Amino acid sequence: MEKYILSGPKPTHPLGSGSLGQHFFNALKKWENLSACMTDLEMGRSISYRELLNTTCRLATCFTRSGYGVGAMVSIFSENSIYYMQPVLAAWYVGITVAPVNPNYADREIIHVFTISKPQIVFCSKQSLPKIVKLKQKLPFIKKIITLDGCTDTGDSETLNNFIERSSNENCSLEKYAMPELDINKHVSLVLCSSGTTGIPKVVMLTEKNMMIRYNQFMDPQCMIGNDLRPGDATINFLPHFHGFGFSMSLGYLIMGLHVFIMESYKEDLLLKSLKKFQVKSLCVVPSVLVSLVKNDSLNGHNLSRLNEVAYGSASTPKQIVVQAKQRLHIQEMRSGYGLTEASIVSTITPLGCAKYSSIGKLLTFLHAKIVDVVTQEPLGPNRIGELCFKGDTLMKGYMGNAKATKDTIDRDGWLHTGDMAYYDTEEYFYIVDRLKELIKYKGFQVAPAELEALLLEYPGIKEVAVVGKPDLLAGELPTAFIVTDVGANISEKGVQDYVKANASREKQLRGGIFFVDYIPKNATGKISRRDLRKVFETTSKL
Repeated sequence: MEKYILSGPKPTHPLGSGSLGQHFFNALKKWENLSACMTDLEMGRSISYRELLNTTCRLATCFTRSGYGVGAMVSIFSENSIYYMQPVLAAWYVGITVAPVNPNYADREIIHVFTISKPQIVFCSKQSLPKIVKLKQKLPFIKKIITLDGCTDTGDSETLNNFIERSSNENCSLEKYAMPELDINKHVSLVLCSSGTTGIPKVVMLTEKNMMIRYNQFMDPQCMIGNDLRPGDATINFLPHFHGFGFSMSLGYLIMGLHVFIMESYKEDLLLKSLKKFQVKSLCVVPSVLVSLVKNDSLNGHNLSRLNEVAYGSASTPKQIVVQAKQRLHIQEMRSGYGLTEASIVSTITPLGCAKYSSIGKLLTFLHAKIVDVVTQEPLGPNRIGELCFKGDTLMKGYMGNAKATKDTIDRDGWLHTGDMAYYDTEEYFYIVDRLKELIKYKGFQVAPAELEALLLEYPGIKEVAVVGKPDLLAGELPTAFIVTDVGANISEKGVQDYVKANASREKQLRGGIFFVDYIPKNATGKISRRDLRKVFETTSKL
C-alpha cells in the first residue's frame, strides 16, 4: 500500500450472499412478529412489519406480472411517508432500479433528472401528483403514475392499493418465486441525485454491492449508529427520503427492527414532544437542526433524559454548536458523520466516547482514504491540509449519462476526489476544512468560509451565518457575511466587523461587507446554498 494511505477496519461480519432485495426480505421476515414498523407522527397511521412484508411481496408480484424486472426503473416522487419504502423494497425484490427524486424540484430540474433516469413508473403522493401529470407529455417514457396515498384513481393515475388489487392476490408470497440472480458489482439498485449545490443535479448510480455494504456497516458495532437500540425501540426520521441520508437511515432502521416514526418535514415542537413521549434514545439530524435546537428557548421545558445519542452530518458543524448541544440536551454521545452520495452516503463516523468534536471521525469498513496536495496530487501525512480522496467498494459506479463528470470525479487509479479540503491527525481522525470550490481567494490567500462562520456564530445575537466570496477586480474575491440575528438582538455591522478584526487575520476580514437577512438559503439537507447568496452580488452590481 502506498505511503500515507489510510484504511478502515475489517468488517465484523462478512458481506453475505444474495441480492439486496433478498437481504431486506429476510429482515422483514425476521421482524414480522413485531407489532409496529412505521408510524406517521402527525396523522398516527401505522403499518406493522408483517403488513409491510405482505404489501411489498404483492407489489413485487405486480411488477413481474406487468412485465417489469431487471433493467426497469421506477421513481419515487413524494414527501416522507410510511408508504415511501413500499415500492423501493418491492422493486429490489425483483431487480428493478429505484430512483428517488426531490418533490420540491422545479419543472426544469424534474425534466432534467427524469430524462436521465427514464423511469417507466412514477410513485408519487397526492400532493406531488399535479407536477407529474403536468410534465408527463414531455416525459413519454413514463408509462404509469401511481399515488402512494391516493384513495381513488384519476384519469392520469391509479392508487397503490388498486394497482396491487388488480394484479395480485392476497396470499401471494415471494417464497414461491425465485429472486433474480444479479451481478452485485455491476447491477445498479439505486440512483440518487447529487445535492446540486454547485449546479444542476447529477444522477449517481449505486450498485447492489454499494448498498449491501452500507447495510453491513449499519449492523457493524464499529460503524453503526444506535448501538443501544433493540428491536421494537422507537426512533424518529424527519430527514428527506429522497436524499441519501434520510433514505438510508429509514431502511437501516428496518434492518434493525425498530419502530420508525416518520415526519413529513421537520417540525421542532413536534420533534421535542415526540422524543419524550416515545422515549427515543438515538436521533439523526442535520447541522441546521442542531443549531435551531441549541437556540430554542423552550428546550428546558422538555424532558429528553432518554436521548443519549445524537448523530449529525451532511454539512459543516462548528465545534461550539456541538458542545452547546451536548450541554443543553444532556447528550452522552455526540457523533459526527461524513459522506457523499458518490461514496454510498456515509464514509466516516466518530466512535463511541469520542470527544474530538471538530472531527468527522474515522474511516468505516470497506474503504481507503488519502489527503493529496491539490497541485502535485502527492499523498500528504498527518496534519497537512489537502483534498480528501476515497477508494474502495463503496464508490459509485458513476454518474448516469455523464461519462465526463465520472472521469472528472474518479481518477484513473480509482480514487474519488471529494472536493473537500481536509486533514487527519496522528490517530487517524479526519477533519474537514472547507469545500475546495468554496474557498475564497483573496489576493492569493485561501479563506475558508467555515472558519469565519464558526467564529461569527460565537458573537452574541447571531443565530445563523453564511460567508461567501464577493467578486472583486483587484483582490479576486472579498469575504462577505450574510447574517440572521436572534429575535430582539441589536447588532451593528461595525460591532461585527470590529469583532472579526480582533479575532481573525488580515486576509479574513469581511471586506465584502455584511448583509443582515431573514434567512440563509439551504438545500433539503441543511447545506448552505452559496450559489443563491451570490445572486445578491449580480443584483447589486447592476444598480
